[in-house]
This record gives sequence, C-alpha cells and structure tokens, in this order.
Amino acid sequence: MRIAVRFFILGAMSSPAESFARTLLERAIVLNAADIHIEPFEHFFQIRVRTPNGLQTFPSPDRSLFTSLVRHFKLLAGLDIATESTPQDGKFILSLGGGSVEFRLSALPTLYGPSIVLRVLDRERIPLELESLGFEENILSKLY
Repeated sequence: MRIAVRFFILGAMSSPAESFARTLLERAIVLNAADIHIEPFEHFFQIRVRTPNGLQTFPSPDRSLFTSLVRHFKLLAGLDIATESTPQDGKFILSLGGGSVEFRLSALPTLYGPSIVLRVLDRERIPLELESLGFEENILSKLY
C-alpha cells in the first residue's frame, strides 16, 4: 500500500475536471463533511457526501468527466493513474487561507471504473480537550 502526501493550493484551474474537483472539495469543507463518495455506474456516476445531517447526493456532471475527475484526484494523492485493477490509498493536503484540510483517498476497482472515497480530516474542527468528549466529572478528575 503506497501512501503519499501532496500539498496543493486552490487557485486557477485549467480543466473542467479540476474545476469540478475544486468546487466539490470546497463544498464538502463548508458542509463539514466527513467523507465524499464517487461511485461509477454504466451511464452515470454518483457523488454523495456524508455530513452531520446524513448522506447528501450531489448533482453529477456528464459521465464523460468521470475518468478525468478520478485521474485528477489520483494525481493529487500521488497514486498511479494507470492502475485500476488493484485498490490504492493515498492522501493530500488542501491549503485554504491560513489553514489546511487533509484528504485521504481510497480507490477500489469496480465493474465501471474505480470507486473513490475521500475522507475529510479538518484538524481545526476536531475537539482536542477531554471535556469535549462527554466524560462525567468523576471520570475526568481521575484522568487529570
């Protein structure tokens, strides 16, 4: 299993796939998404985003954009774009303003192309205090 970390900064994009990917990632961050699922079917592909309110289905562009979108995400994660018959994992970090968001990518082969799952890890939104985890006072006092 190869895991690579790539940094990239959102800026001017050149292709429709890059532009769509940028919009998808930005929207997922705004929605406080936990993960993004991109699933291919014979004549279309489906994009679903897991938010605190449940799974939301996004409107998908034409099926012809699927291959370019997968290739773009694989390149960001440092994966081999020619390999589609074996599972692959990678990650990249998106720099936004003063912060950054990590995306962990898993690509699994399916009948109609690789299924992509992007896990969203925004470290700034993760509570790091024990108090925020819901422990009762008597247990917290034993931990300190």
